[in-house]
Amino acid sequence: MLRRLIAVLHPSRDADIHLYCRSGGRAGKAKRALEAAGYTSVENAGGIADARKQRGLEKPLL
Repeated sequence: MLRRLIAVLHPSRDADIHLYCRSGGRAGKAKRALEAAGYTSVENAGGIADARKQRGLEKPLL
């Protein structure tokens, strides 16, 4: 079911997909699953702090 949903959301297996979660661990698992499904441009952006830093949002929200 998850693979079908991903195929609907991202039909192009060459699409850039950036994943992140709280610490980066689940994003790593998702990256491996997507690559096993044939996706070629998947990045584990790490934890949420890493993702914020990559986007220039280093300052805390509060």
